[in-house]
Amino acid sequence: MLTVLALPGVVAALSAWCGRILARWGYRRGHAGRLIAGRQLVSLSKASSHLALAMTLALLAGGQIQLWAGSMSPQYFQSVETLDRWGEKVAVLDHLDAAAAPEDLVALLPDGVDAFSAGFDFDEADAADSEPAPHIEAGCELLSSWGLDCTQQQVSATDLLTNVPVLGQVYELAGATDIEITPTSDTAQVMRGYETGSGVYLMSVNGADLDMRGIERMLHTHAPGVQVFCQPQEWITAGQVQYIRSRWTVTLGAVGLSVLAIVLGLALAHDSARAARNLAPVGALSGSVSCAASTARWRTGVIVLVSGLTATVLYLILPLGQARVAANNDSVLWRPSPAYTAACLAITVLVAAVASISAARATARATRRWHP
Repeated sequence: MLTVLALPGVVAALSAWCGRILARWGYRRGHAGRLIAGRQLVSLSKASSHLALAMTLALLAGGQIQLWAGSMSPQYFQSVETLDRWGEKVAVLDHLDAAAAPEDLVALLPDGVDAFSAGFDFDEADAADSEPAPHIEAGCELLSSWGLDCTQQQVSATDLLTNVPVLGQVYELAGATDIEITPTSDTAQVMRGYETGSGVYLMSVNGADLDMRGIERMLHTHAPGVQVFCQPQEWITAGQVQYIRSRWTVTLGAVGLSVLAIVLGLALAHDSARAARNLAPVGALSGSVSCAASTARWRTGVIVLVSGLTATVLYLILPLGQARVAANNDSVLWRPSPAYTAACLAITVLVAAVASISAARATARATRRWHP
């Protein structure tokens, strides 16, 4: 709200500042058109001020709509970062009860892929006071890739997650202090871990990403109903609807704002041409039409550029406070769209070019037609 209330003053102040610079530049170079345009920018007419403000508000409002449409949950962005950092090296097998013989799926796994289960051991004798102890059951080859011996042991969760960071995706290990490791020579037994409430995971032994598409096709053929997915990919998939919606907002918004900005730019051009026509008698009597045309061109172009650039800068700055508050509340994150930013800049440059040329031509015609 404060931004909207202060916006007229900001646009007027920036226009006046640019006008002073343009006037000094025109004075030093002996360019009458720039000098007069700069003087007019210092004291804009009400019509020009209102049109410049309307263009700024239009671009800024479109940006706010894009931010709302493109808002994602923190889990989405964290999942994107996790997937970029860790890749698809760990996957979850779900709905194993849909398979007739889950243990037979081990033989169908690609080379370099092994299964392990992770669950909790509850102390029923003192269940009220004790914390559930996580345990992992895995084959010796997989344990060796983690840097562990193929023996029954208890390891520090911190050490294990430091040596094998991708295990941070395993839900059962979250917040654990120690982890019980149980080696097994019968990896098919791991597949039956779901019967005791354990989670069943697939992991690459050699550190490469899993062939998720190949595993999905294998499960679809031999065990329809069994699902496989990477934990980060779940949140990313859920966020795709929001992502697509935000992209369409940028696309359709850019089209609508382009039309609106061009209309406002042409209105500015008309107002600038009307102001520059006061110089038509001077141009006609001196035999030069360039002074009035140059005045209209510079006056219109600078106003449009100031309006568009102000809206773009505010669009990039305003979400910073919103992102901070939202992150603290674990709600939504606001991130400016590079595509919308580029669209605003392109619209600004396009409208400035069209409007300034239109204003210059209209003023030049008025100068040629003027007669005492």
